[in-house]
Amino acid sequence: MKAKKHLLKCALVAGVIISTSTPYAALAKEPSITMSEAEQVLNNLSKEQREALQQLEIGPGFIISPDINTTTPENVEIIVEFKQDPAKVEVKKQMLNQKKIS
Repeated sequence: MKAKKHLLKCALVAGVIISTSTPYAALAKEPSITMSEAEQVLNNLSKEQREALQQLEIGPGFIISPDINTTTPENVEIIVEFKQDPAKVEVKKQMLNQKKIS
């Protein structure tokens, strides 16, 4: 019985040591698609798919007022408006409308 506990402890310690010494980068996979494969996929897009790609907006999903100097290192006070109400507010609104939400 003592030998089993000792063996179990040793196995556990060895497992912890081995798992902490394994570099995580060694576990990372190589990219599964090459540049030529990506180009081939892009070449095979339909007209509608190409138009959809052209309409994608690249950039931040927010608007900064032109009055704000973004190059200064000084802190600036701003007001943030969210598109959706916070969860607590939304729950109370639904309760007022007598709707059941999950």
